[in-house]
Amino acid sequence: MQQEKVAHGEYINHLNKEGCVVDEDTIASVKGIFDLSFFTQVFKKKYGDQPIITFQENCFTFNDSIRESLVRNDYFKTMVLDILLSAKEKMKNMNVNNH
Repeated sequence: MQQEKVAHGEYINHLNKEGCVVDEDTIASVKGIFDLSFFTQVFKKKYGDQPIITFQENCFTFNDSIRESLVRNDYFKTMVLDILLSAKEKMKNMNVNNH
């Protein structure tokens, strides 16, 4: 979240470092969640019908609205960071339980 955009290769390297699955199908699913193509039209509309994260020029970046909220709204930024940290902890617990 310290960078405005993250290159695809850098994203994959970070996922590898964290022990995440990085095969093509998994990355395609993640992109589908980010750009909302994973969801039905009803859920797309529920989520604002706007991609959460876009993938352009081989880089991931938050959409303009989210980027602006991260800069201007400390509470929003805290909530997003909490979601990311919670997901990271959940992944660690899943890895421990699977081994």
